[in-house]
Amino acid sequence: MVAAESSGSMVAAPDTKLGRVLIVDDDEQFCAVIERYLGRLGYEVVTAHTGAAGLDQMESGDYDVALLDVQLPDANGHDMLVAFKDRLPDAAAIMMTAEGSLDIVIDSIRSGASDFITKPFPLELLKTSLERAFERRPCLAVAASGGTGAAEFELHQCRAGLCASQCPVFFASRGCQFSVSR
Repeated sequence: MVAAESSGSMVAAPDTKLGRVLIVDDDEQFCAVIERYLGRLGYEVVTAHTGAAGLDQMESGDYDVALLDVQLPDANGHDMLVAFKDRLPDAAAIMMTAEGSLDIVIDSIRSGASDFITKPFPLELLKTSLERAFERRPCLAVAASGGTGAAEFELHQCRAGLCASQCPVFFASRGCQFSVSR
């Protein structure tokens, strides 16, 4: 499926969705290559080529991961990272740059980036970085109703997913809490 959006484009593999990825990078050719590659892997991909378009996409959708260029013509990649993490604190952000210094890497990681990739990079490195980002995402289940009805169903669904997940999980229900860490 290919669909055009006002501030970017979207490609998704049919019947398969590994997660939703936002790419914010001013290099349209680079975005097209990454978008096609991730789409073939099974990710739903949305691209934006300016900081403003990236911020619009952040406001209009939920994403599992953002790939953010450090240097955009109208925005600072670090500011984009902070905005993304403010909007979606449990989502992962991977910073990308053609010219990175150790200070930029450290600032990005301290601000919540899960990885930092220097362009150009092999597509396999991006795949590995995305897989690690998904493994690290926290799973959270809150059973506010004391374990009955919809909350019990959500809790059961989350527990069922633990076998396939390596992420830490926190369950809470009226007056009791427990966590599972792997």
